[in-house]
Amino acid sequence: MRYDPILHELIMEPKDCSTCMWQEPRGSYPGKRTCHACGGTGNGPRGGKGTCRGEKKAGTRLYDPCYRGQITDHLIRMSCPTCGGNWKGVETDSPYDHAPRGMLAGLIDAGFVGLRVIRQNREGTALERLLGMGLWSTTDYGDSWKQTDEQVREKVLKKIREDSGQAVKWTEPVERGALRVPVVTEIVVLLHRGGYSVVGAVRDKDGIKATYV
Repeated sequence: MRYDPILHELIMEPKDCSTCMWQEPRGSYPGKRTCHACGGTGNGPRGGKGTCRGEKKAGTRLYDPCYRGQITDHLIRMSCPTCGGNWKGVETDSPYDHAPRGMLAGLIDAGFVGLRVIRQNREGTALERLLGMGLWSTTDYGDSWKQTDEQVREKVLKKIREDSGQAVKWTEPVERGALRVPVVTEIVVLLHRGGYSVVGAVRDKDGIKATYV
């Protein structure tokens, strides 16, 4: 994906097959063979249907799992079931993909996206504490609350430089399959007494009200 500075949008581009991205060679996928423990029936040693644990690995308590009488064998290679071996450029970027490292920080440095801190005299919500909100949520039991806004801003920007996160967390909602995705107006650090959350925000046409994405 790449950024369009004129329309302030991310452009989704072709990408390589994600199913076989960690396979060697690319375009291949592990094949299957008959399980030697059950002879392909999938039944356990006492005849229980579908209870075969698979083949025990020599010298360990581990098993190569059996699924319906078949064992996945990485020494057997077959064509990737998604791309059929033609892995280059067969998929399209999605906002749910991780954005390239440094992309979001670059937009902030260039002034295309703002970054500011909003102090809220409250405790963290259950959403922030348990699941996380926006790009991420941090519980630091008041450490950030004691810092200045500029210190918190620099700390957050340092982390953004290391990881841009999923693009969907700093772009506006769009229909599935959209090839152009509007980028938020700013990144807001919602700082509270127990920590903070980093969220994307879109301002209205008057630049007053912000909607968090």
